[in-house]
Amino acid sequence: MRAVRLTLALSPVPQEVVDIALADRSYRLRPVTLCGALLDAQGAFVADPFPLWAGLMDTMEVTDGAEPSVALACESRLVDLERAEVRRYTDADQQAEYPGDRFFEFVPALQEAEIRLPIQ
Repeated sequence: MRAVRLTLALSPVPQEVVDIALADRSYRLRPVTLCGALLDAQGAFVADPFPLWAGLMDTMEVTDGAEPSVALACESRLVDLERAEVRRYTDADQQAEYPGDRFFEFVPALQEAEIRLPIQ
């Protein structure tokens, strides 16, 4: 198994498709499935389509001009294993993930605290 990145491209596309692609920015991290299918001579499905690859949408490149095109880069879910974790052990980071959780609330005070041990 390995992390695969692929690009799905359409060219040329009608101007309506270009307008939709430029207006819609909520595609990122949506699931995408690439399917294969067998067709007969008339272009009808011989059997149900079967999944070949699954991943998440990443970035879209839209070219508007004489021959408009739309290219969508997609990543395998395994790419997440190659990314560095960017979480911090802070109250702000904890609140972003779990609003109302007070686990890290007193960490800044503890960092500046002076701890005195009793002398025996």
